Amino acid sequence: MAKDMSEQEQAIRQFLRDYLDKVKDEQTLNSILQSLGEYYEGDRAYIFEMHRERRVFNNTFEWCREGVTSEIGNLQNIPADGMEC
Repeated sequence: MAKDMSEQEQAIRQFLRDYLDKVKDEQTLNSILQSLGEYYEGDRAYIFEMHRERRVFNNTFEWCREGVTSEIGNLQNIPADGMEC
């Protein structure tokens, strides 16, 4: 379901209130991904980090909706040239 701009703005403001002052530990990052995934009705939400020297991306955090298979183990050492930004 598409979200209108005012609904998105409200969600972003709430998101910032909820997470801006929290310690950025694994639990908080997983909670952020879950909130984003559920808001946008997605099956998964990811965080990728780039290893600049090796020019690869690694999936470092992943949230999956219940019943959705995790792909974090398969999304490692992805060449930067193969990623669309």
